[in-house]
Amino acid sequence: MKKFLRFCYNQIPVRERAATLVAALFENGCILLAAYAAAMLIDGMAGGDGMAGGSMMAGAGWHHLLVLAAALAVQAVCGTLCRYLLSGISERVRLSYRRRLHRFSFAGLAAYCCEHVDALDEFFQKVVPLVLTGLIRLPLFLAVFFYLDGVSGMIAFVTMPVAPVMLYLLGRLAAGASAEQWDRQSELNRGFYELMQGVVTLKLFRRTAAALEEMEELARQHSEASLRVLRIAFLSAFAVELLTTLSIAVLAVGIGLRVLAGSLDFATGFLVLLLAPEFFMPVRSAGMAFHVLMNTRAALQELAGAEKIGTAAELAAGAEGSNTNSEITAEAEQRSMGGAVLAGAEGSGNHALELPGGTFAVVTGSSGAGKTTFLRRLAGLLPPGGWQFLLAGYDLGALPEGTRQKIIGYVPQEPHVYAASLRDNLLLGRDFPDGELVRVLELSGLGSWYRRQAAAGGLEAKLGDGGISLSNGQRHRLGLARAMLGSPPVLLLDEVTAGLEPHEEGELLAMLRQWQEQGDRVVVLATHRQQAVSRADRIIAVKGEVGSCS
Repeated sequence: MKKFLRFCYNQIPVRERAATLVAALFENGCILLAAYAAAMLIDGMAGGDGMAGGSMMAGAGWHHLLVLAAALAVQAVCGTLCRYLLSGISERVRLSYRRRLHRFSFAGLAAYCCEHVDALDEFFQKVVPLVLTGLIRLPLFLAVFFYLDGVSGMIAFVTMPVAPVMLYLLGRLAAGASAEQWDRQSELNRGFYELMQGVVTLKLFRRTAAALEEMEELARQHSEASLRVLRIAFLSAFAVELLTTLSIAVLAVGIGLRVLAGSLDFATGFLVLLLAPEFFMPVRSAGMAFHVLMNTRAALQELAGAEKIGTAAELAAGAEGSNTNSEITAEAEQRSMGGAVLAGAEGSGNHALELPGGTFAVVTGSSGAGKTTFLRRLAGLLPPGGWQFLLAGYDLGALPEGTRQKIIGYVPQEPHVYAASLRDNLLLGRDFPDGELVRVLELSGLGSWYRRQAAAGGLEAKLGDGGISLSNGQRHRLGLARAMLGSPPVLLLDEVTAGLEPHEEGELLAMLRQWQEQGDRVVVLATHRQQAVSRADRIIAVKGEVGSCS
């Protein structure tokens, strides 16, 4: 958690930090001013003594009423401004996390960019405002209590820590229950996923009834674990509310007795009573913040694990790619020109690959030879490793990240499908009209499937977790449609024809050839299938043995 807070602090500009702090200070100052105006107004209406002991002028009540209205208005503005600033800070931090994880999208970690990163937003919307309020309001109001009435200040100082201590003890109990609930939920999700993946096999072997019984048992265990967490949560909320209410009651009884005895004037006592609920508000809300912190901690643990996996995959890919720096060779000639695509060179050094617009290139090689690594280098997901890539007139290695994402469309071996609508899976946060979405679906060969989906909602149809409603070929075509949005000049495809029948592969290759020729684009397809190789303008062979060249 400390590492996350340090990361957040470094991501937030000084001006935003200062503006948020100033807005919170003004908001709490306005609460004090509004309480003072209300106390003086009520004291004047009751005909009592003022704060300094003098009588309040009967005609001056409207001044306090104006001060009260102005203080409440400024408080509302400052509160809104503080929430707006925190929302921007949340977006900035989550965007930074997404960029860090985007580097590892080739390792199958794309889902983390949305699912776990978005869980951090609740931390900024609920925990940070409460922490700001506690750090500012508690010492400020406590100082005001001691200034106005030392006895009330002492009561507030003694009773304030009781509720947090009780919450801490209940939190220790809740931590174990939350961990158990998380384990049960993971087992339930894993069991349901395995059931969906193996439903055909289970049916063939007549094991569906046993699988359903196992799922029912997992669901029951998850329900029991969830109820235990809820019981502890309700208990902690009740305990905190009870203790803070009793603290306010002790404060109120003491003030009432001293006002009746004449040792405390009415305006001062009434002002302290008005401020008491606001003083204990951060303590009363601590239970909510605790549960949000637990969720944030779980999300951060998942993100840290994802980064470790991604880093390990990147290092492994880099080690694999180091063996192919000088092993990417021109095994075949350019069909229309008879010149070598690229001069193979052994040993280390800088090499260049140039593919002009209108080129359909195929990357070939045995499994594990480095085809995927080569495409990742082209896409900028891995360092170029000594290569200069000149495709469709662009030096890919010299392009800024934002420009490269617009220039290159990339389809990995396993395109990730989110548990969202067809529209959201195509757009991924971009902005294109519906006509363009339908057009790329038609181009990628999903036109007939989309027309069948029209009855289920069309572009709003839900695809299920991981695209469970799609076949492997349909997932590849959906990834292709997603990459073709915006008609990028360079299209990189990793085994998109895998699993297709020969006639389906021929139709897809013909479409890609037509699409590539229409816009003078470059298409690079990694495959080992002969039909694609026979249609290529250029062939790039990747060989796994160090030093082997064609």
